[in-house]
Amino acid sequence: MHELSLCRRIISMIEETAREDSFTVVKSIHLSIGKLSCIEAEALLFGFESLSKNSIAQGASLELTHTPASARCMACNEIIEVEQYAQNCPLCSHQYLQLISGDEMRITQLEVA
Repeated sequence: MHELSLCRRIISMIEETAREDSFTVVKSIHLSIGKLSCIEAEALLFGFESLSKNSIAQGASLELTHTPASARCMACNEIIEVEQYAQNCPLCSHQYLQLISGDEMRITQLEVA
């Protein structure tokens, strides 16, 4: 389950930021998760709750926002929303799409004290 390693990395990044910015409490963490990121939201929430104990993020809420995926068609050069990795362009039926966004996870906001 790669969600646990993602949770470890999130907590590590927050602890590093806390040292740099001198805060001691994290109230909430907002994550943006791309549609094609292959991240299971429930596993991420469970892993975060377990791994954040005894860390600066203990008790913090984890807020998830799912974002769509987009790709550029290599034939017609249009940017389209995609639902899966292997799909044809809905405009020209070309099969080669270059993913632009949708496979990432980002910390978008921290509420700290």
